[in-house]
Amino acid sequence: MKKTLVKSLALAFAGSLLMVGSALALPVITLTDTLNSVSVSVADGSALDTWNSLGAGNPDGVVVWSGVVGNWTLNVETGQDPVPGSMILPHLDLNSANTSSGAGDLKISFSDLLPTWDTGVLGLISGVGGTVSRATGSTNTATFNTVIGGVALNTLGAFTNGPFSGEAFIPTSGSASIDMIATLHHSKSGVTSFDWELSPVPEPATMLLLGTGLFGLAASRRRNQK
Repeated sequence: MKKTLVKSLALAFAGSLLMVGSALALPVITLTDTLNSVSVSVADGSALDTWNSLGAGNPDGVVVWSGVVGNWTLNVETGQDPVPGSMILPHLDLNSANTSSGAGDLKISFSDLLPTWDTGVLGLISGVGGTVSRATGSTNTATFNTVIGGVALNTLGAFTNGPFSGEAFIPTSGSASIDMIATLHHSKSGVTSFDWELSPVPEPATMLLLGTGLFGLAASRRRNQK
Protein backbone atom coordinates (compact mmCIF):
# COMPACT_ATOMS: atom_id res chain seq x y z
CA MET A 1 0.00 0.00 0.00
CA LYS A 2 2.79 2.40 0.95
CA LYS A 3 4.71 1.67 -2.27
CA THR A 4 1.60 2.26 -4.35
CA LEU A 5 1.02 5.60 -2.59
CA VAL A 6 4.61 6.74 -3.18
CA LYS A 7 4.38 5.80 -6.84
CA SER A 8 1.11 7.68 -7.21
CA LEU A 9 2.58 10.78 -5.57
CA ALA A 10 5.63 10.66 -7.84
CA LEU A 11 3.53 10.36 -10.99
CA ALA A 12 1.22 13.15 -9.86
CA PHE A 13 4.22 15.39 -9.11
CA ALA A 14 5.75 14.70 -12.53
CA GLY A 15 2.44 15.51 -14.19
CA SER A 16 2.21 18.79 -12.31
CA LEU A 17 5.60 19.83 -13.71
CA LEU A 18 4.29 19.45 -17.23
CA MET A 19 1.27 21.59 -16.42
CA VAL A 20 3.51 24.23 -14.81
CA GLY A 21 5.70 24.41 -17.90
CA SER A 22 2.77 24.59 -20.30
CA ALA A 23 1.33 27.55 -18.38
CA LEU A 24 4.28 29.77 -19.28
CA ALA A 25 3.50 32.64 -21.62
CA LEU A 26 5.60 33.33 -24.70
CA PRO A 27 8.60 35.52 -23.80
CA VAL A 28 9.33 38.79 -25.62
CA ILE A 29 12.52 40.84 -26.04
CA THR A 30 11.99 44.59 -26.61
CA LEU A 31 14.90 46.79 -27.71
CA THR A 32 14.58 50.59 -27.61
CA ASP A 33 16.98 53.38 -28.59
CA THR A 34 15.41 55.99 -26.32
CA LEU A 35 17.40 58.91 -27.78
CA ASN A 36 16.15 58.29 -31.32
CA SER A 37 12.78 56.77 -30.33
CA VAL A 38 13.40 53.57 -32.31
CA SER A 39 12.10 50.26 -30.98
CA VAL A 40 12.05 46.60 -32.03
CA SER A 41 9.94 43.94 -30.34
CA VAL A 42 10.77 40.26 -30.89
CA ALA A 43 8.31 37.65 -29.62
CA ASP A 44 9.16 33.98 -29.25
CA GLY A 45 8.25 32.17 -32.46
CA SER A 46 7.68 35.38 -34.47
CA ALA A 47 9.14 36.12 -37.90
CA LEU A 48 11.90 38.22 -36.25
CA ASP A 49 12.93 35.43 -33.92
CA THR A 50 16.12 34.01 -35.46
CA TRP A 51 15.92 30.92 -33.29
CA ASN A 52 12.47 30.15 -34.69
CA SER A 53 13.70 30.54 -38.28
CA LEU A 54 16.28 27.78 -37.80
CA GLY A 55 13.50 25.26 -38.34
CA ALA A 56 11.48 22.61 -36.59
CA GLY A 57 12.90 21.09 -33.44
CA ASN A 58 13.99 24.36 -31.86
CA PRO A 59 12.14 24.61 -28.54
CA ASP A 60 9.83 27.39 -27.43
CA GLY A 61 11.12 29.74 -24.77
CA VAL A 62 14.22 30.96 -26.66
CA VAL A 63 14.31 34.34 -28.44
CA VAL A 64 17.31 35.32 -30.57
CA TRP A 65 17.81 38.50 -32.62
CA SER A 66 20.67 40.56 -34.09
CA GLY A 67 20.47 43.86 -35.96
CA VAL A 68 20.50 47.66 -35.74
CA VAL A 69 18.29 49.77 -33.48
CA GLY A 70 18.91 53.50 -33.95
CA ASN A 71 22.65 54.13 -33.48
CA TRP A 72 23.14 50.76 -31.74
CA THR A 73 24.40 47.58 -33.38
CA LEU A 74 23.21 44.54 -31.48
CA ASN A 75 25.33 41.49 -32.25
CA VAL A 76 23.42 38.94 -30.18
CA GLU A 77 20.28 39.32 -28.11
CA THR A 78 19.19 36.07 -26.49
CA GLY A 79 16.44 35.60 -23.93
CA GLN A 80 15.60 32.17 -22.59
CA ASP A 81 13.01 30.70 -20.26
CA PRO A 82 12.65 26.94 -19.73
CA VAL A 83 11.25 24.61 -22.34
CA PRO A 84 7.75 23.58 -21.10
CA GLY A 85 7.96 20.58 -18.80
CA SER A 86 11.76 20.45 -18.77
CA MET A 87 12.41 22.27 -15.49
CA ILE A 88 10.88 22.07 -12.04
CA LEU A 89 11.49 25.71 -11.15
CA PRO A 90 11.56 28.19 -14.05
CA HIS A 91 14.24 30.80 -14.55
CA LEU A 92 15.03 33.58 -17.04
CA ASP A 93 18.34 34.29 -18.75
CA LEU A 94 19.20 37.33 -20.90
CA ASN A 95 22.55 37.87 -22.62
CA SER A 96 23.52 40.65 -24.97
CA ALA A 97 26.37 42.36 -26.84
CA ASN A 98 25.80 45.97 -27.93
CA THR A 99 27.88 48.61 -29.72
CA SER A 100 26.94 52.29 -30.02
CA SER A 101 28.27 54.59 -32.73
CA GLY A 102 27.94 57.59 -30.42
CA ALA A 103 26.09 58.85 -27.38
CA GLY A 104 22.80 57.19 -26.56
CA ASP A 105 20.68 55.05 -24.30
CA LEU A 106 19.51 51.51 -25.05
CA LYS A 107 16.76 49.80 -23.09
CA ILE A 108 16.58 46.00 -23.32
CA SER A 109 13.67 44.20 -21.69
CA PHE A 110 12.95 40.48 -21.51
CA SER A 111 9.38 39.86 -20.39
CA ASP A 112 7.45 36.75 -19.51
CA LEU A 113 4.46 35.64 -17.45
CA LEU A 114 5.42 32.99 -14.92
CA PRO A 115 2.29 32.12 -12.95
CA THR A 116 4.05 29.57 -10.73
CA TRP A 117 6.64 31.67 -8.89
CA ASP A 118 4.57 31.30 -5.74
CA THR A 119 4.74 27.48 -5.87
CA GLY A 120 7.60 26.34 -3.67
CA VAL A 121 9.79 29.41 -4.24
CA LEU A 122 11.26 31.63 -1.51
CA GLY A 123 12.52 34.23 -3.96
CA LEU A 124 14.92 34.89 -6.81
CA ILE A 125 18.65 35.31 -7.18
CA SER A 126 19.46 38.06 -9.67
CA GLY A 127 23.01 37.64 -10.95
CA VAL A 128 24.75 39.58 -13.72
CA GLY A 129 28.24 39.87 -15.15
CA GLY A 130 29.72 41.64 -18.14
CA THR A 131 31.97 44.39 -19.46
CA VAL A 132 31.50 48.09 -20.19
CA SER A 133 34.11 49.49 -22.57
CA ARG A 134 34.36 53.15 -23.55
CA ALA A 135 36.01 55.78 -25.67
CA THR A 136 38.52 58.08 -23.98
CA GLY A 137 36.79 60.73 -21.90
CA SER A 138 33.41 59.02 -21.80
CA THR A 139 31.38 57.48 -18.99
CA ASN A 140 29.32 54.47 -20.04
CA THR A 141 27.05 52.62 -17.60
CA ALA A 142 24.84 49.54 -17.36
CA THR A 143 21.91 49.18 -14.93
CA PHE A 144 19.70 46.10 -14.36
CA ASN A 145 16.19 46.29 -12.90
CA THR A 146 13.96 43.36 -11.93
CA VAL A 147 10.24 44.21 -12.15
CA ILE A 148 7.60 41.75 -10.93
CA GLY A 149 3.91 42.47 -11.40
CA GLY A 150 4.76 46.02 -12.48
CA VAL A 151 6.70 46.75 -9.28
CA ALA A 152 10.46 47.40 -9.37
CA LEU A 153 11.93 45.12 -6.70
CA ASN A 154 15.68 45.23 -7.29
CA THR A 155 18.38 47.21 -9.10
CA LEU A 156 21.93 46.06 -9.83
CA GLY A 157 24.32 48.83 -10.88
CA ALA A 158 24.92 51.28 -12.29
CA PHE A 159 28.15 49.56 -13.39
CA THR A 160 30.68 51.62 -15.29
CA ASN A 161 33.88 51.37 -17.32
CA GLY A 162 35.32 47.85 -17.19
CA PRO A 163 34.38 44.34 -16.04
CA PHE A 164 31.49 44.14 -13.59
CA SER A 165 29.40 41.65 -11.65
CA GLY A 166 26.61 41.78 -9.10
CA GLU A 167 24.14 39.56 -7.28
CA ALA A 168 21.12 40.02 -5.02
CA PHE A 169 18.35 37.97 -3.41
CA ILE A 170 14.81 39.14 -4.19
CA PRO A 171 12.05 37.87 -1.85
CA THR A 172 8.89 37.36 -3.87
CA SER A 173 5.59 35.55 -3.87
CA GLY A 174 2.43 35.52 -5.97
CA SER A 175 1.87 34.91 -9.65
CA ALA A 176 2.79 37.82 -11.88
CA SER A 177 4.65 39.01 -14.94
CA ILE A 178 8.42 39.30 -14.73
CA ASP A 179 10.44 41.92 -16.61
CA MET A 180 14.22 41.99 -16.81
CA ILE A 181 15.11 45.55 -17.85
CA ALA A 182 18.69 46.45 -18.76
CA THR A 183 19.47 50.13 -19.42
CA LEU A 184 22.73 50.98 -21.17
CA HIS A 185 24.00 54.57 -21.27
CA HIS A 186 26.90 55.62 -23.50
CA SER A 187 28.12 59.23 -23.39
CA LYS A 188 30.27 58.39 -26.42
CA SER A 189 30.73 55.31 -28.59
CA GLY A 190 31.44 52.04 -26.82
CA VAL A 191 30.55 48.40 -26.27
CA THR A 192 28.56 46.85 -23.42
CA SER A 193 28.00 43.10 -23.10
CA PHE A 194 26.43 41.09 -20.28
CA ASP A 195 24.82 37.86 -19.14
CA TRP A 196 21.99 38.26 -16.62
CA GLU A 197 20.05 35.46 -14.96
CA LEU A 198 17.11 35.20 -12.57
CA SER A 199 17.21 31.89 -10.71
CA PRO A 200 14.61 30.63 -8.21
CA VAL A 201 15.44 29.74 -4.61
CA PRO A 202 13.26 26.70 -3.75
CA GLU A 203 11.61 26.15 -0.39
CA PRO A 204 12.91 23.14 1.59
CA ALA A 205 9.51 21.45 1.31
CA THR A 206 9.70 21.63 -2.49
CA MET A 207 13.07 19.91 -2.53
CA LEU A 208 11.74 17.25 -0.14
CA LEU A 209 8.77 16.57 -2.41
CA LEU A 210 11.08 16.30 -5.41
CA GLY A 211 13.30 13.84 -3.57
CA THR A 212 10.30 11.74 -2.56
CA GLY A 213 9.02 11.70 -6.13
CA LEU A 214 12.37 10.71 -7.61
CA PHE A 215 12.80 7.98 -4.98
CA GLY A 216 9.38 6.58 -5.86
CA LEU A 217 10.16 6.54 -9.58
CA ALA A 218 13.50 4.82 -8.97
CA ALA A 219 11.90 2.20 -6.72
CA SER A 220 9.21 1.52 -9.30
CA ARG A 221 11.82 1.05 -12.04
CA ARG A 222 13.84 -1.39 -9.94
CA ARG A 223 10.70 -3.40 -9.18
CA ASN A 224 9.80 -3.57 -12.85
CA GLN A 225 13.29 -4.72 -13.80
CA LYS A 226 13.08 -7.55 -11.29
